[in-house]
Amino acid sequence: MWPEALYKYVVPARIDVLLSRKIRFTQGCFLNDPFEFRPGMPIADAGGLGRFEAKRALNGAAFFREKARLYGVLSLTEKSDSIPMWTHYAAAHTGFVIAFDTASEAFRTALEEKKLCQVQYQDKRPDLARYPTTIFWTKSRDWEYEQEWRWLESDDPSEYADVVAAPNGELLYLRSIPPQSIRAVILGLRTTSAVSESVQTLLAAPDCRHVELQKVFLDEGHYKLRVGPLPR
Repeated sequence: MWPEALYKYVVPARIDVLLSRKIRFTQGCFLNDPFEFRPGMPIADAGGLGRFEAKRALNGAAFFREKARLYGVLSLTEKSDSIPMWTHYAAAHTGFVIAFDTASEAFRTALEEKKLCQVQYQDKRPDLARYPTTIFWTKSRDWEYEQEWRWLESDDPSEYADVVAAPNGELLYLRSIPPQSIRAVILGLRTTSAVSESVQTLLAAPDCRHVELQKVFLDEGHYKLRVGPLPR
């Protein structure tokens, strides 16, 4: 079963996602985990088969490095109330979370076409025997708390809605996000009034009036976050 919603934690500047209706699919080479898109290397054995496998793995590694420059990844999560993710990915609660409806056409199609898949966590790195897809949706168990779902696009960059150059020289691959696919926006504990007001203004547009505005709160008795509606 698919979750009813998948969430994207963003920093305050990413209010441009709501403004432009476009979201970045990050190339694998720019993801924060250095193990991304890197197959494990087999251990050589005395019979020499390991050396053959190692050579094949080296060739495969070059292939994956190329894909890491071209494939775009949208990382999402099942959790809207993760304490570490609110801190790390939403600028210590000054940002917000976008909740996407998996029943919407764009997300349902991505799920059915297996472009959007649940990340698997394990101790052993994938090897080339599991090529061509497993490596893109496998991470270390250290990341398991993120409960990630990953949308992978292998299209040529020219097929994205927009490709723009960032100040640091990176190319940003942007895809259109239909407003109908957004079901809620969750403000952080420290979201500024300026960001909050901007979000509310954008959600007042006719095609966004279905989007619920929510906020994260501290649980009074436990080290937990709660998400509840915010009147507007």
